[in-house]
Amino acid sequence: MKRIIITLIALSLIVFCPVTTSNAAVIRQHSIEYLTDGSYYETTITTNDFHSYSLIRTASLTRSANKTTTYTSSSGAKLWSVTVTGNFSYIKGKSSKCTSSSVSATAYSASWKITNKSSSKSGNTAIATATGTEYLQGKPIISRTKKVSLTCDVNGNLS
Repeated sequence: MKRIIITLIALSLIVFCPVTTSNAAVIRQHSIEYLTDGSYYETTITTNDFHSYSLIRTASLTRSANKTTTYTSSSGAKLWSVTVTGNFSYIKGKSSKCTSSSVSATAYSASWKITNKSSSKSGNTAIATATGTEYLQGKPIISRTKKVSLTCDVNGNLS
């Protein structure tokens, strides 16, 4: 009897508990957008994936990724960056949604400051917006605002 109970418990754990797999961080996409003054935005998507599968229902998967855009001067100096972190859940081929979104922003130059940042989510998209402002003798001289959107489609593809 004890053996039967142990076997039933083991089988129920196999069937009802989700299995999680993990991958190391991987850069998935890289792009550069040049501006007319020679400065540019460089964008990368980095994933920190973990997938959860359940044997009693359609496999639900979870993705976590960062999309970072860095503003760089025409001379190649990194000035500031904004990162959106999105967590997504999807059922392959059927549905996808963003479960959380957060923003971080960093100024790399002493003359630049992050003057505004925010994050939001909508459907299957995580969104972050940040403004970097350059100061000269304590006065703002130029501001750049960048919106970064990270989307996960129904097949788990990030863009």
